[in-house]
Amino acid sequence: MSFARRVAARLAATVPILAGTVVFTFLLTHVLPGDPAAFLASGPSAGPEEIAQIRARMGLDQPLPTQLWRYLEALAHGDWGQSHTTGQPVLTDLWQRLPASLELTLAAFALTLLVGIPLGAAAALRPRSPWDRACTLLTVGGSCMPSFVVALLLIYVFYFVLGWAPEPTGRIDAMIEPPPVRSGFLLLDAALAARWDALASAAGRLLLPAVAMAAFSLAPVARLTRASLLGVLRSDPVRTARALGLPRRAVVAGALHLALLPVVTSAGMVFSYMLSANVVIEKVFAWPGIGSYALDALMAADHAPLQGFVLLVALLFVLVNLAVDLLHGRIDPRAGAEA
Repeated sequence: MSFARRVAARLAATVPILAGTVVFTFLLTHVLPGDPAAFLASGPSAGPEEIAQIRARMGLDQPLPTQLWRYLEALAHGDWGQSHTTGQPVLTDLWQRLPASLELTLAAFALTLLVGIPLGAAAALRPRSPWDRACTLLTVGGSCMPSFVVALLLIYVFYFVLGWAPEPTGRIDAMIEPPPVRSGFLLLDAALAARWDALASAAGRLLLPAVAMAAFSLAPVARLTRASLLGVLRSDPVRTARALGLPRRAVVAGALHLALLPVVTSAGMVFSYMLSANVVIEKVFAWPGIGSYALDALMAADHAPLQGFVLLVALLFVLVNLAVDLLHGRIDPRAGAEA
């Protein structure tokens, strides 16, 4: 199958998934507690007539199938709804906040790979060594401790006790003028504008939330790297290469290449998880991303931002899975040929 046909087939297979996500999210937001019309009414003393008028203006008095059809029709025209808390279109809000979430997620993901893969490889190459014990401790502890607990511990230790970290209140110090917005990625914008003070402030505030997100994600990457590399090292081709007297570095490099395929799959799943699991981290660190935006919408019974958040994460999840499939074809050509 050609590259273009393979991509087209993967994208076509995701259409039912996205459609199911849209319908399920719409139905879920309409059974959640809280009435958007009552929230928009002028205070708790608002009467039933005022709430009924708001419901009629928002279309909430229509039957649920009618509301769903209108929502799907609006999505088909590129209208993701409007947030009654910000007063802006949901798509505009998400587009403005997405770079902040992606910057945090990419930093945490890079930290996960930079620590998880070498640690898992070192544990596999030296079983029962201190590296192996550290890998086991990290995987067990990282899997058991929620990310928001790690975030609160990091804030307490490095901000309140040691005073090494800046206050967890956003992406940049309030006393520093932000650089001109070019990409939305604060580190990149600060570097392009040669604003080294803004770059240092943004990097300092990015470190703790990235570590908090990576602490949980390190476990599956390190564990799978160790297990996959151990399996390859015990395989017949590697034993034959050792028996033939090939250099250890060449044998290890070949084993790492063979063990990379399941690690890539795991890394793609981890990145997809990070995109949706950064809600609490963003709220703890007052990070102005799509996660905190969705959580604020949930507290305000604002349905449209919640639906937009889930749809956007689903779209990003589809793109990540497509990238993983294409990487499979590059790492192992047999996987691409079978697809």
